[in-house]
Amino acid sequence: MRYEYYKDNKIKTSFLKKYRWAFLVIFTAISIFLGFKYISFPTKLESNIQSEEAFYEGYFSINSQLDNAILNRFPDMSLKEANSKNDGIVSHTFNLPHNHTVNRDQIRRFLLNATSGYGFRVESELNEPLRWEYYILSDTTLWVKYIFEIGNSEYQSEANVVRVTRKSEKKPQICLVIDDFGYSNAPLIKEFLNFKTPLTYAIIPERSYSTLIANSLRLKDKEYIIHMPMVTITQSTSEPNIVLADSLSSNEIEERLLRAMISVPGAKGMNNHQGSGATQSVNLMKMVANFIKEKDFFFVDSRTISTTVAETVMREQGVRTGNRKVFIDESSDEMLIEKAIYELAELAKNNGKALGIGHCRPHTLAVLKRVIPKLIDAGYEFVTASQIVE
Repeated sequence: MRYEYYKDNKIKTSFLKKYRWAFLVIFTAISIFLGFKYISFPTKLESNIQSEEAFYEGYFSINSQLDNAILNRFPDMSLKEANSKNDGIVSHTFNLPHNHTVNRDQIRRFLLNATSGYGFRVESELNEPLRWEYYILSDTTLWVKYIFEIGNSEYQSEANVVRVTRKSEKKPQICLVIDDFGYSNAPLIKEFLNFKTPLTYAIIPERSYSTLIANSLRLKDKEYIIHMPMVTITQSTSEPNIVLADSLSSNEIEERLLRAMISVPGAKGMNNHQGSGATQSVNLMKMVANFIKEKDFFFVDSRTISTTVAETVMREQGVRTGNRKVFIDESSDEMLIEKAIYELAELAKNNGKALGIGHCRPHTLAVLKRVIPKLIDAGYEFVTASQIVE
């Protein structure tokens, strides 16, 4: 027994000795992997934070990895606000406590490392003691503004319900267009389709579930439109087979628009998917306008860039038109989504109506379920896009 025990141990010892370098390499590899996974290395985080399309669209809402990377790198910070104004420019606001340990140059270097690989530069326009601003630019185009405020700032949900008198002749109208249907028919999508409050559903054509979702919405007597792919400012796109671009002939553009109609049967209108490049082209927008006017469509300019001409051209061509005032889900943070919806409500109160755009995401749905009843109770009316375009 002793011999057998000794022999077994000897074998194991010899095995370990023989392959000790292999074990060392494996151990080192695992250690490096865990280090990159759980420790903040700024240069590694920044190299992989965003898809190129997100930057070229002029906003970071396609994913929130950059925000998360900032929060991971600077634990003292909290994300206060992420929104897109009607000029198409996005601003992300972070809050720092008075006893923070961050300096301005650290933030500038972080943003520069994060974006320079995509051809962007970072400029600092305002460096007041309690407010730092950094602009991310490409050539002369301002894509996004990062704001860092010093001092505690707490968000109070109930205080942001903008109340209107029930004696008003007309209730302020809020329209919510929900983009990006067509990719999936998951339970989340079905929850959106069964949402009781009026929404306008924007369906990307020629995706796996585009026609299925259109037919389902038609049976439910809900409004839906074509979420028409259009090229970005760098001529990139997520939908190359049906995207609209200035480089296409008039026949090609018409053929793609017809295919989109076939893929989304029964649609009443159209808005642009991406399109920071296409919506700056007067000629392309005229061709789109002529087509959809003939089909008695309306158009919603998603305003993915501040220099869009889409709304102007549509009106000139006699197409009923509206534009996006607020992107409600620039961030996946539910508090910020809620704030954006209340901002939209404020615009509706001041102007009689306002149109916001969101996306078929779980956090967006959760906030809509929670906030819409409060706004209805406060005297707001939710309508579809066809009811507020002019």
